[in-house]
Amino acid sequence: MNRLKMVLVSLVFALVSGCSGPQGSAPAVASEPEQPSYTSNSPGDMADLIDAGLVKLLRSNGNGSSSGAAVEGSIQNTSSKPLAIDIVMSRPVYFRNGGRGQNMIASMVLGDDGGYMSNGSNSFVQLAPNEQANVQFIAFCADFEKDNPSASDTFTLGDPPPQLLGVMSKIAAYSRANPESDVTVPGQVAVWMAQGVPPDTIRTKFDFDAMDEARARSFLE
Repeated sequence: MNRLKMVLVSLVFALVSGCSGPQGSAPAVASEPEQPSYTSNSPGDMADLIDAGLVKLLRSNGNGSSSGAAVEGSIQNTSSKPLAIDIVMSRPVYFRNGGRGQNMIASMVLGDDGGYMSNGSNSFVQLAPNEQANVQFIAFCADFEKDNPSASDTFTLGDPPPQLLGVMSKIAAYSRANPESDVTVPGQVAVWMAQGVPPDTIRTKFDFDAMDEARARSFLE
C-alpha cells in the first residue's frame, strides 16, 4: 500500500451544558450530547461510524475480484466535523449483493488509490466535513459457490453471518500487528473454511499453498 505523508489533525470542541432557568420559569431543555470526535489520534471504526450515522455508504460495487481490493465504493462524512476512519475494521462490514454474485465481507478501507494517511501510531482515511470520497474496501467473498461480483453487482449493507465474526476478528488483529503482511489469500481461505468448505474443495477454484493454509487455520483457532 502507498503511504501518504503524515498528517496530524487537532480538533478542539466546546462542551455546552444546560442551565436551569430562573425560579418560576419553565426549565431549559438540555442540549443534545455531542458525538465523540474521531481524529487521527483516535480514528473511528467504519462499522461504528456507519451505525452512528456519521458515515454513509453512497455506492458500492464489485470489480471482478474474489478478494483483496474487491469492492469499490463512495462514502460520505455526514457530520460537520473532520473525520478519521481506521483503515483496519475492528468489526467487519458486510456487503449484500443485489445481483447473482457473491456477498462480500470487508476487513479494511483505503483511499481510492489504495493509499491512506498515518501519524506514526494510527493509519486512517480522512474526510473533511460533509466530504464525499471514493474508497476501496479490502474484502473477501462470503459465498464459495457463487461467481465473483462484477461491476454490475451493487451492494447494500447487511449483518455479517455469525460464523464469520470470529475469523474476521482474528484477521483484523493480525493485520494490526503485521501491517506489511498481505493476508488476502489466507484470509479468503479462512472465510470459506469457517463456513465448512474443505481446503481441497477451495483449491478447485482458488490457489493457495501450505503456508497460506497454515495461516488460515490460525485465524480459525
